[in-house]
Amino acid sequence: MIAKVSALRGKVLAVAVAAAVILFGILPANDEVTYPVTLTEEQWRARLDDFPYHVLREKGTERAFTGKLDKMYGEGTYYSAATGQPLFSSKTKFDSGTGWPSFYEPISQDAVVLIEDKSFFMTRVEVVDSSSGSHLGHVFPDGPAPTGLRYCMNSASLIFVPKGAEPPNTSGKAAGEAAACLYAVRRACKRRTQRSLLTTSSPMSSPRRLKAAARALAVLVPWARLLLLTVRRIRPVASSATFTVPVTWMIT
Repeated sequence: MIAKVSALRGKVLAVAVAAAVILFGILPANDEVTYPVTLTEEQWRARLDDFPYHVLREKGTERAFTGKLDKMYGEGTYYSAATGQPLFSSKTKFDSGTGWPSFYEPISQDAVVLIEDKSFFMTRVEVVDSSSGSHLGHVFPDGPAPTGLRYCMNSASLIFVPKGAEPPNTSGKAAGEAAACLYAVRRACKRRTQRSLLTTSSPMSSPRRLKAAARALAVLVPWARLLLLTVRRIRPVASSATFTVPVTWMIT
């Protein structure tokens, strides 16, 4: 019985993530976005080494505890390995114990784009850089204060530059290209603000927001009722049980 409750709890958590995707304006998985830096796959292959290409352009994941930036805690800035765009500050980095570099917020809200990810039979929120849409990792709602978020990144997607050092020169174009990227991204984000899981403002119009809320509630209510009924039936058995968050929430 306890196993059944745990399974139901996992499903409710997955549905809650899906509801957050709908309610908080995270881009749907099939939404088309035009990024400032657009290269052919041949150009990306020439620009990146094999493994960074796999992670950044094919949405790959490095094995936990293998990334060179996991235990990097020097003062500095983390840039996109694809474009040289600044993404995270060392001030927001923390040890999550997951084996991947983790941050509680990006360097600015327009530095990354959040996209719904339904791969591997689960619902997560993918994080990509806002200049090229290159894959960085995923964000989870189990981080520390002040945001409560954990941006779980791949080391292969990032370049760390110590404080006072020169920004990365990706393909010999970073200085002008990164500046152009940021200018274009900031202009685009003024029209369509990208928000974190905890942001309350929404790019959706009020009618669309109400419809989205209605759809989310229609999905959540049946699961919540089912979970409540199951817990009531086995309360004497499960009262001393400790529930844990499913492992799938820890995967980047």
